[in-house]
Amino acid sequence: MARRERERWVRVGTAEKSGPGQGVVVRFRILGPLEVWTGQAWDGIGAPKWRALLAALLLNQGQAVSTDRLIAELWGDEPPDRAANLISVYVFRLRRVLADADGRVLTTRAPGYQLLLDPGDVDAGRFEELTGQGRRALAAGDFQRAAEVLAEALGLWRGRPLADVPSSALVTAEAGRLEESRLAALELRMEADVGCGLHAQLVPELRRLLSDQPLREGLWSLLIRALDGAGRHAEALAAYGQARQVIADELGVDPGAELQRLYHEMLTADRIPERGPAGRSPGSPASASPPLGAPGPPERPARGPSRGVPAQLPADVPDFTGRDAPLTRLRGLVAEARSKDNPAVTIAVVAGAPGLGKTALAVHAAHGLRHDFPDGQLYARLLGGSEHPVPPDEVLARFLRDLGVDGARVPVDAEERAAMYRTRLAERQMLIVLDDARDAAQIRPLLPGTGSCAVIVTSRHRLYDLVGSQLLDLDVLDDREAADLFTRIIGAERAEAEPGAVRDVLAVCAGLPLAIRIAGARLTA
Repeated sequence: MARRERERWVRVGTAEKSGPGQGVVVRFRILGPLEVWTGQAWDGIGAPKWRALLAALLLNQGQAVSTDRLIAELWGDEPPDRAANLISVYVFRLRRVLADADGRVLTTRAPGYQLLLDPGDVDAGRFEELTGQGRRALAAGDFQRAAEVLAEALGLWRGRPLADVPSSALVTAEAGRLEESRLAALELRMEADVGCGLHAQLVPELRRLLSDQPLREGLWSLLIRALDGAGRHAEALAAYGQARQVIADELGVDPGAELQRLYHEMLTADRIPERGPAGRSPGSPASASPPLGAPGPPERPARGPSRGVPAQLPADVPDFTGRDAPLTRLRGLVAEARSKDNPAVTIAVVAGAPGLGKTALAVHAAHGLRHDFPDGQLYARLLGGSEHPVPPDEVLARFLRDLGVDGARVPVDAEERAAMYRTRLAERQMLIVLDDARDAAQIRPLLPGTGSCAVIVTSRHRLYDLVGSQLLDLDVLDDREAADLFTRIIGAERAEAEPGAVRDVLAVCAGLPLAIRIAGARLTA
């Protein structure tokens, strides 16, 4: 922990608390071994069972935890005789450690016990607060402020979270969640450092991190950008090759769209002008553009996949679960595009916070609608939630090539590209999926001009200013859907064998599909 942050915590720790624990000095640290501030120093908890009990209460901060649940947390399926009495003894001894003889902080609350704390009383709460401040500063373009705040947040870490607490389902899940939060904050801090121009300084740190986390594409992206920003362009290209090889060896897939886009941007920046016939450059007289009004060169046949029907949808999620009502509504909205009496293009917007499964829902629905759009499906990931969203004119250029337009004939002007795109789609029955849009301005140039096509958009925003769109506001999974998804990931046999652990994990995941998938993947691994 940085000296400034340690001193700040000591000052806070020695201040008297107000509220339920007035007069009782107490602070807790779980971002490393479990420790408590007693007013004089940070002390550990000697007995493993005491640590397990205190951790269970800290991880359910503000909630009453039943004695039965505490028994299960400490002893699992084999509790000793008089386990409830032992819990009472451990609580009594913890109160002595916390200088809380009256039980105003560690209070008895039927059907068990409860810790009465403020969010800042635990270092994990302070970490989340600082990370949120850093994320907002980064979004506002204040890179220096973001870097300072995120460095302060990361300075609270002293090792593996809850490192000396006996393992349990709750402790393992929370430690995994906190570690994932740390890595995310670390990526944000390095993103801020890139914004501050500290490219060369980041390279060694990123290489070390990637030796431990070789499948985190965000770290590969940062390494490539840091190398390129430091003037080491060839090494940046080689780093992409490393990333591609590692991901292919481990997962059998190509890197994600954002990493591929970064690579292609570097190739474009590094490209030398193409040579014309007999070595002449495009600017030489023999290759000059024809006079205004003269017929251009004949359009060459499209090569590769563009000869056939575009089928660009990502792979469907094999264990897609729940979402029955949103899925039915989304398919119903898109199915309107089949009506010949509908002259306007159908636009369905799936909106919601990160981690809710917007992309999975849109892709799953689109696969179910493929046969209703015999002329094909176009897909683009717009990276609206990133620092560098994809400009619509770049998407138009790719879509035109996919629709059979020779690359040499794609217009330079963005409006001309949009006009040619609408012409190509006229009378065709095509489904367009635009994933992760930043705003309506990014979407409008990519809309077809006729009702024979339909568009599915996903976004973190509701895009109220996208005229003619129909909104599907996505929420978290309900309890049944969350349990079904988790069971499909870890297997019914394991879920049935440990129902209590399943409930604990799902409570932590709070209905977020992404969190459920991460927890399930960690368990199956």
